[in-house]
Amino acid sequence: MKSLDEVEYLPGVIDESEMEFRDFSMVVDEDEDEEEGVEYLPGVVDENEMEFRDFSMMVDEDEEEEKEEEESLEPVVSAEAFLRRYSEGERDFTGINLSGVDLSGKSFNNSKLNLSNANFNGVNLSGADLRDFNFTGATLKSANLSEIKLYSANLSHTKFINTNLNKAQINSVKLEKAKFRNVNLSEANLESANFTEANLRGVNLSNSQLSNNVNFSNANLTKANLSRLNLRNANFTNADLSQANLSKVNLLNAKFERANLQMVKMNQALCSEATVFPKSFNYTKLGVYLIAPGASLSEVNLAGSDLSNVHLRGANLEG
Repeated sequence: MKSLDEVEYLPGVIDESEMEFRDFSMVVDEDEDEEEGVEYLPGVVDENEMEFRDFSMMVDEDEEEEKEEEESLEPVVSAEAFLRRYSEGERDFTGINLSGVDLSGKSFNNSKLNLSNANFNGVNLSGADLRDFNFTGATLKSANLSEIKLYSANLSHTKFINTNLNKAQINSVKLEKAKFRNVNLSEANLESANFTEANLRGVNLSNSQLSNNVNFSNANLTKANLSRLNLRNANFTNADLSQANLSKVNLLNAKFERANLQMVKMNQALCSEATVFPKSFNYTKLGVYLIAPGASLSEVNLAGSDLSNVHLRGANLEG
């Protein structure tokens, strides 16, 4: 048997290992050629990068879901036991497990209970009066909070998963770093709510009541629906609004400094000279109307829009 050094190679004949190596090299070269021929447009993400980013976000969301769905290690406290402890003067219920209890319609007379890190999975709190309560870090999965009264409550870091908040009164609440997923907020009153760093990815807010001056700074509003809302003076500084729907929104004096507006929809939204967009962002290409003196607004439907204290001297309003 000949050693490797003594092996004779016929001209034009390649052994299998060398052929595999060459094929792999050709694949690498082809990929490099394709990358060299790609043209990148400013502000446009290529499909491969987009898929990678989406995959990364999916991994993060899956990890979060696993953490959020962990069951509480605390034993479940019945509605009767909770109400008895409350009547005896207890006010600090930190970490309590009230999953599955029915406290619908209950009123606690502004008692400012501490329910931070509590488990409210599957709870029925519809119509309950829980104003001024501390829900920091609580979990409300598959819970019914329709028509609940949460005035001035602290909901920071709270997790709302598959939660019904239809017609809920959540005005003047703290929602910093709160997380919403598959939540019904139709006709909910969210006036003066603070959504700083909240995760509202994919949430539909279009039928909610949001006051001007609402704070969405550093919030995740990816794919969220904010259409037709009055968000005058709203703060979107550093917010992620990629693929969000802001069609027909009143954005007079709103602030979008350093916000991510990739693939955002703003058709027929209203802005003013005081509206602050990120540098190089061309809002006119998205069909946004500038409400300002001398502007041409003959084809703009301004019915029902909040234009208080807006000067339109010299503007063309005739249709």
